[in-house]
Amino acid sequence: MSLAAGVALPSAQATNTDGGGAGSVFVPVTPCRLFDTRSASAVGTRNTPLTAGETYTQKVAGDNGNCSIPLSATAVAMNVTIVNPTAPSFLTLFPADAAQPTASNLNWVGNQAATPNKVDVKLSATGEIKLFNNGGTVDVVGDIVGYYADHNHDDRYYTKAQVDALVSPLQTILLPRSAIQPIGSVINYSSTTHNCSGNATPFTLTRLPIEIPIGAELVSVKINIFDGGGAAINQPFALTLERDDLTIVGNQPVTLAMATGGNLNANTATRTLVPPTTEIATADTTYEVEMSGLYTSTTDGNGFCGAVVTYRPAVPVAP
Repeated sequence: MSLAAGVALPSAQATNTDGGGAGSVFVPVTPCRLFDTRSASAVGTRNTPLTAGETYTQKVAGDNGNCSIPLSATAVAMNVTIVNPTAPSFLTLFPADAAQPTASNLNWVGNQAATPNKVDVKLSATGEIKLFNNGGTVDVVGDIVGYYADHNHDDRYYTKAQVDALVSPLQTILLPRSAIQPIGSVINYSSTTHNCSGNATPFTLTRLPIEIPIGAELVSVKINIFDGGGAAINQPFALTLERDDLTIVGNQPVTLAMATGGNLNANTATRTLVPPTTEIATADTTYEVEMSGLYTSTTDGNGFCGAVVTYRPAVPVAP
């Protein structure tokens, strides 16, 4: 997970580790000068040094000095520099609505060279901080390099077991159609039940209905046919996979696939018929295989001896 413009610093509570609720995230900015108390280069509302024992309130959130910090900021990261100190002292920065802490952010001696330090300081409810100078006078320069913002969501990582438990019920919805294992529906037919014998001339037509569930996708039909014997002549046969639309009166079957062959001469043959486009069964469509051309006699049987219909089940729809 990434946060726009967000970078975690080791010195800050950059992520929430208590399992949920509020936390903070650091947002870097192009460094900008919030204040400079030196008269010759003043930035902000003050152009005089801090005096001994003085506590000065500085507005941070909003447009102040050369900075524009969001009103939603909860803290800022600063480089704070003391310049022209006249006596040994220390500087403390703290939220404007908090009591002054017994801590310091910078320490120096009189006439010390300009000295910077990195300071992270929380803002008051009104977006302000206070600066306390203990002794002598000193100019202070404050540059903001980033701010902290609320980060109110759960940062915990899910374990593999938790992810598996969440994903498992969705797998049938998320898997693409091509990844679903086809389910075979085996239907056995005999020659007698489908009028595959008893004629002295080649069959003109024999049909085998194909049954698949409504909503399923027809993938293929594997047909086994046989020649029960008879004259050893070159008698070709043809198999046609067709679709009928029951809602159209006088509808002509639509040919989806064809297969042909030569004389079987008391042998069997296998052909697989595959629709060239996606075929989804509806309540108003039926499918069948038509066979023609096999030679038979009054004692020999020809016809379908079996079929395997392969289809993909209907894809579940997300609730």
